[in-house]
Amino acid sequence: MTLFFKIEIAFLLFTLVFIVLRAQIKTKTASVKSFSAVCFVLIFLLVLRTCIVLIPYATYVNTHWVLHCINYIMTIIIIYCWLFAALERLEVFSLTESSTARIVLGLPIVPVIVMSAMSPFNNYLFKLNLFGAPVQGQFWFYLYAVVALYMITLLVPTTYRFIKNANPDDQKTALYSYTLTTLICCSLLYTCYRQNNIFVIINTIAVVILYTNFNEAKISTDALTGLNNRNRFRKYLSSVMGSSATVKSNIYLTYIDVDDFKAINDQHGHLMGDVALRTVAESMRDVGKEHHCFLARIGGDEFVIISHHQREEDHLKMLHLLEDYLGEKAAIAFENFSISFSVGSTNLNVPNASANELLKIADKNMYRNKMLKKARREKEKLKNTKMNDEIKQKRNDKEAQ
Repeated sequence: MTLFFKIEIAFLLFTLVFIVLRAQIKTKTASVKSFSAVCFVLIFLLVLRTCIVLIPYATYVNTHWVLHCINYIMTIIIIYCWLFAALERLEVFSLTESSTARIVLGLPIVPVIVMSAMSPFNNYLFKLNLFGAPVQGQFWFYLYAVVALYMITLLVPTTYRFIKNANPDDQKTALYSYTLTTLICCSLLYTCYRQNNIFVIINTIAVVILYTNFNEAKISTDALTGLNNRNRFRKYLSSVMGSSATVKSNIYLTYIDVDDFKAINDQHGHLMGDVALRTVAESMRDVGKEHHCFLARIGGDEFVIISHHQREEDHLKMLHLLEDYLGEKAAIAFENFSISFSVGSTNLNVPNASANELLKIADKNMYRNKMLKKARREKEKLKNTKMNDEIKQKRNDKEAQ
């Protein structure tokens, strides 16, 4: 490969990654925090590799040693960033949101940094041949071991997600994330063996694919709450309806409607109404983390949850947990009013029922529960009024005496 061709490839890859990174920062549409880190590190790697090509080895031997040391350090760091990008895509929040997990998974990088820094003196990780190309050092196998460790770390939650979720879309996401990361790791091993640009090329392709996927996801996302929208919900429900009767018997569709939402808008303003909707969405998202539910806002103050439960009691526990989360968040966010909701649920294993009919059943159950709740409130209000009147009458009689 000629010098100019290598530079052209590096420039093209740099331009692609820079465009993606700039667009992501400008639009703020990224759904994984580690994706930006991947872009930044990849840009740095492309600049670094270009410097290695442009600077003659015979004249700047020491400079090449330093550049290759940094190159190996940044290479293992980008694998680390890809690991968390994939984990965030799989919604493994116990790892991605834990600083302890990030530190623990980052510890294997420390020996790579140390051995890379010591390689100019002891050839621990690599050494340079007469042409300035790096070849395997004494502890080269450790680099392979770290890559294998990260692949296994990702394989565990991917397998769990694939088995746990009966929905084909979730299984596809799990396989997609693992395949993409595995391809990147394998390209690293191949690049280390053959000393070519496959690794940065695969990384650039992966960045473009993932960014395209983010933009496609925007079409299926509700702009206000960040939940899935009505179109995505209908596609998801249709795919679930294709499951077997045994699987559908453990799947529940829950229809949620915010109580007196019009009054919140009229009395406190539409801005506060939007905050109320986002509060409900945040509470649903917290429940979704624990129960791996599908969450969507299908219009106005209407939300739906599709969840898997072995027993109906587990489904009821999830709804009680949602009420608790909403109560806690509403108490912090609002001083003058509280938020509540009415729910209606149905099991998906209803004979000969279509997706629209199931939604109507859940909606009907929700409306019945809302009316019962409203009747109880009216009864309680009437009871309190009657009690206050009796107390007032007794006070008046006592004053008359």
